[in-house]
Amino acid sequence: VARGIGLDPLLDEVHLPVEQRDADVAAADAARYRAAHLGKPVPLHALKGAPAGVDVQGDIRLRRVLAPGRAAADAGVPAVEVHDELPARRAAVSDGAMRHVPPRSVHDDAAVLASGQKAMLLSTDLLLEGINFDLTYFPLKHLGYKAVVVACSDILAMNALPSAITVSVGVSSKFGVEQLEELYAGIHAACDEYSIDLVGGDTSASVNGLTLSMTAVGYAERKKIAYRNGAKPTDIICLTGDLGAAYMGLHLLEREKRALDGSPNPQPQFKGYEYLLRRQLKPELRTDIIKHLAEEEIVPTSMIDLSDGLASDVLQLCKASGCGAHIYLERIPIAREVHSFAEELNSDPVVAALNGGDDHELLFTVPVNMYEKVVKIGGIDIIGHITEREKGALLVTPDGSGIRLRSQGFPEGL
Repeated sequence: VARGIGLDPLLDEVHLPVEQRDADVAAADAARYRAAHLGKPVPLHALKGAPAGVDVQGDIRLRRVLAPGRAAADAGVPAVEVHDELPARRAAVSDGAMRHVPPRSVHDDAAVLASGQKAMLLSTDLLLEGINFDLTYFPLKHLGYKAVVVACSDILAMNALPSAITVSVGVSSKFGVEQLEELYAGIHAACDEYSIDLVGGDTSASVNGLTLSMTAVGYAERKKIAYRNGAKPTDIICLTGDLGAAYMGLHLLEREKRALDGSPNPQPQFKGYEYLLRRQLKPELRTDIIKHLAEEEIVPTSMIDLSDGLASDVLQLCKASGCGAHIYLERIPIAREVHSFAEELNSDPVVAALNGGDDHELLFTVPVNMYEKVVKIGGIDIIGHITEREKGALLVTPDGSGIRLRSQGFPEGL
């Protein structure tokens, strides 16, 4: 298991576990690998050496792959495609009448259990070793921290603050007590930072690997809860933070894992890309945004956690709200480090921003007359606006042309 990345300060060094052999030979091997591979295009949809699969919303989460853009069949419109939400996720909840839960919350980031003027919000996430994380380079402290952020971000996406979590762990015999203590140290660090109570859970033996099941709970006034289905034409589309860095951080870690495989004294080359690592290994829980929205008395008309990539999550909002959207390419915030690393990979940073996912930022809509209030908060970009459904969900380029957004859950777009 990777060691040496502290939570505070975040990054010291990363040690990749390898077998012992001559350091000079290992260094030469790594140099040859970099010379052979780093100058060549790396297809973002086929990350060699990484677990295959797709990353989907909700209870079924697999390692993300990026789908290449392809021409749309209709009208010759190019398409940006992303593997997104599988039908199995929708089948995981009841299609019948809800007995205790408002029907509109069933396919949202969290379920809403209403009682009077207040409501409890409930969300769960399952994280699997080899699918959601690779312990070759993911320190257990960081895994525990990130697991809390992943679970609680779904509560934020309902315009509420998380108050408590439960953690259930399935663990194989390869893990000792000290390693479990590292995992829980990260969980407690996140809970302390964001004022969340760890109120229970369970532990069970596992045949192989590590499994984490996280359940998050929050409370909110019913009238202040934001769902996915409230966006209206002319609403502005707002985005917190920047996109693509977490996915590029995954690429960076996978690259160094392959380059240093077999080295007894690995020296991963992360200099200049610390931000990418932080976004992948220790994402931020945007409780600050929810607090600022409350201070400004802003209740979003729709809201979603950006875990599946901008393209996918915009489409999910549009489907739920029965509308379209125009996202302006030049307004999508992409960090400098994403551009730099994408250049090394001969890839497009916009693809990482649209399709990469794992950003755990917030995407929400508000009426256009709330523009000044939103701008006053700071750290929020206005990246587009809601349109009528007939206009579709498009990425608008600087020359005014539109690229249709597609995903696995929306193979023909909107």
